[in-house]
Amino acid sequence: MLRRIRFHRRRPSSEAGITLLELIVACAILLILSGAALPVARYSIIHKKEELLRYDLRQMRDAIDRYKDLADSNKIRVEVGSEGYPPDLETLVKGVKLGAGDDKKVRFLRRSGYGHEGYQRTFSAFDLDAATVAGIDDSGGRNDV
Repeated sequence: MLRRIRFHRRRPSSEAGITLLELIVACAILLILSGAALPVARYSIIHKKEELLRYDLRQMRDAIDRYKDLADSNKIRVEVGSEGYPPDLETLVKGVKLGAGDDKKVRFLRRSGYGHEGYQRTFSAFDLDAATVAGIDDSGGRNDV
């Protein structure tokens, strides 16, 4: 016995498939959501850079303070007129000798792989100069950096 299998034809209706209006609405929603996500992503990148800069500034300020403490206690030689502050960042990275006869060298910035060039790259990203970064103004005093 053969049974007849009936195939029903679909009648065209307004509910079959996605309409152009639904597609436009879905694209508009995606556009709004992606537009809201871009400023958040930009802010997070800027926030990370600022966080890195604050950390680097704190490290350098601590290094300058340690250098100044040793200079004030006459444990390292300093140039006349420098008021005990390091002449440049390279001095903090390479280090200075303690006392007159000791071969012991003290380094103030010890971030491996970073060094003077790395700090300069960090500061140039924010358009800062060495005096601002070091916390030293033109008169030789400390700034609140």
